[in-house]
Amino acid sequence: MKIRMSLAWLLFFLTLSGIAHASNPARGLATQCKVAISETEDATKIMPPAFKCLSYIEGWLEGIQGTLINDDKGFLQTVTIEDGVTATQVAKVFVLYMENHPEEENKPRQVALMHAMLNAGLVTLSPPGKDKTK
Repeated sequence: MKIRMSLAWLLFFLTLSGIAHASNPARGLATQCKVAISETEDATKIMPPAFKCLSYIEGWLEGIQGTLINDDKGFLQTVTIEDGVTATQVAKVFVLYMENHPEEENKPRQVALMHAMLNAGLVTLSPPGKDKTK
């Protein structure tokens, strides 16, 4: 009985997290980032939408660096972020990308963000184990 109840709660929370994920399309992040890039001059007055955008991007940058992902052709690639990239810079790139690619508005924010970064050349994908010092 305890196992069934545990499984029921697990299923409930997985369903709930799926609903939460579906309600976070790229257009929501783009809206938050528009606020962020307009407020970066005075960091003492950052509004909640700007904070959400910049903290999401900082976490995304930290989490994606060096990970292995499949590229468009299904090949495993290592993600490398260019040196010196800031969350504010990424927010500007993302807003501009979303303005030029409205077809990405309903995609998950992490997917559209990766497309924006690849499009801007701020992220590169390379085969794992490739020696970058040569």
